[in-house]
Amino acid sequence: VSPIRAETELNVECKYGAPLVDGYAEALWDIAQYNELTTFVIGQSDIKAKFKMLWDENNLYFMVEVRDEVLD
Repeated sequence: VSPIRAETELNVECKYGAPLVDGYAEALWDIAQYNELTTFVIGQSDIKAKFKMLWDENNLYFMVEVRDEVLD
């Protein structure tokens, strides 16, 4: 398997905060903005995805929302 090389640069805002990691989006996530994912690694897709990021001194947190019309 060949390594994957990303050729797209994405600048995003990452707000400070440590959310509870339990599978639910708590109110703390409201301070972060969504960033759209428009590049997919393999093939073409009808998937739509967006993410938010938070950080603290020890961790980087991602909340990702993915929509797939085939699986919805």
